[in-house]
Amino acid sequence: GWYDETEGRFIIRQDMKETLEEFYRVCSSNSISTLNERSLTPEIYYRSTLRFIDVKVEGNLAFRKPVTVSPPAAEKYAKGNPAILTDGVQGAHDFNVHWLGWWGEDAVMTVDLEDLVKPEKIEIGTLWDGRSWILHPASVSCLVSRDDIEYIRLGTLAVTGDQQFEEVTRRFTFHPDTGEIRYVRFVIKGAGALPKWHASEGEPAWFFVDEVTVF
Repeated sequence: GWYDETEGRFIIRQDMKETLEEFYRVCSSNSISTLNERSLTPEIYYRSTLRFIDVKVEGNLAFRKPVTVSPPAAEKYAKGNPAILTDGVQGAHDFNVHWLGWWGEDAVMTVDLEDLVKPEKIEIGTLWDGRSWILHPASVSCLVSRDDIEYIRLGTLAVTGDQQFEEVTRRFTFHPDTGEIRYVRFVIKGAGALPKWHASEGEPAWFFVDEVTVF
């Protein structure tokens, strides 16, 4: 694997990191433009792998905390297991690994931090892979609560445009100023139908999310 775990800390293996750097260097020096039949570029592979190995463990108040989602995520990706959202590992370019997906739906997910805390930053990530019908969601709202009954909305971040050309991953960031909280909730509105530029225009789009972090 990429890491050695020591006393609860995940230490990246330098030999693995050096192999990644060398792979990217060789691709660049030889003008290799794609890595597979899906036109994955060395740049996207390199950047998304850096994201994947940037584990979010130390100081992350959401690490391994329980998560509920509604409706359930598609079981064929990460077995639909909500725990993938707080395992400390950010999904890379491959939606088959470390991502939860919903097709043609909106979704709500709630993280129980198990203690009252006063965080400075809350984030969640989303994925884009147009060829696979995956778009960033239309919007992400974040709400927080002390008791899981009354929630305060921190804000809503929207994705504009037709998403024909998009970043592979996005992070949606919220800054709470509400005092102590225990629960973090995300209300995610799906992208709706695939847009005009897509070969399957009008079909429902997927959205995928991963790694909730609270610092």
